[in-house]
Amino acid sequence: DAEDKQVKLKRTNGGWTLPGPGFPADPDKVNQLLDQLTDLADGEVVARTESARKRFKVAADHFERRITLQPRDQDPIRLYFGTSPGKDLIHARVENKKAIQVVRFGTYDAPVQVADWHDKGVLQIATDHIAGINFEGELQLRRTDNAQASNKDGKTGGTAQWQTTNSTEDKTLQQAAVSQLTQQLATLRFEEVLGEEEPDGYNWNEPVLAFTVQRSDAEPVEYRLAQKSGAKDETRYALKTSSRKEYFSLAKPTARQLVETARRKNLLGSESPEEASGSASANKNPAE
Repeated sequence: DAEDKQVKLKRTNGGWTLPGPGFPADPDKVNQLLDQLTDLADGEVVARTESARKRFKVAADHFERRITLQPRDQDPIRLYFGTSPGKDLIHARVENKKAIQVVRFGTYDAPVQVADWHDKGVLQIATDHIAGINFEGELQLRRTDNAQASNKDGKTGGTAQWQTTNSTEDKTLQQAAVSQLTQQLATLRFEEVLGEEEPDGYNWNEPVLAFTVQRSDAEPVEYRLAQKSGAKDETRYALKTSSRKEYFSLAKPTARQLVETARRKNLLGSESPEEASGSASANKNPAE
């Protein structure tokens, strides 16, 4: 940008990545930008002079946004974007060309903050890849159905069936609650990347939630959700998983919903099978 802030996106065999440790970039956002740049149509030419480049902020040393595309085995292509003459319109120029055109584009689609490009769904596990959930040995859940392929949102074509493998309590496993938990894991999005060093102030020795997800197609993933309490209403949550080396912050509603859904009383219910059967009989209409 005009202040020399910049982001470099690199295509690798595993997808688009960001600078430094190579954190995954949001593929949808990158592809959206590439589609916009590819589809840029020639617009009205408003000027061709060198002095106009400064006025419309599309000069090599005076611009609002410069985007450099590096094709394989070819010279880079540089695009300069400057002032806006109207909603979703912007003055643009291709390097080494004189024409300054008005095109349909917004610099907000090309942010220069690394965090704006993070793939915030990198922690997600599709529901049909979740074969079991172990709550620190206290409660173990195992999937018993044949999972069908998941769609983009992590939902399966059929209804998953679960059973407990170590609970001695006379309770009924709540299938809907387990399904809700797996769906939350399939759609989990973090708020910020907190870095690779353990963030201060969080009680990692006593996490508010700890469990391990057994995957059908890969190694298990351990989850630890810790809480940091500051001033009133400033409670924050951080998540560490064994699948990533980074720590992540979670939005308060996301974290609290995950904790609430994973509560033992929600997963096992409050009634035993006999109690549930008795309640159903008592509520049944005698005329039926």
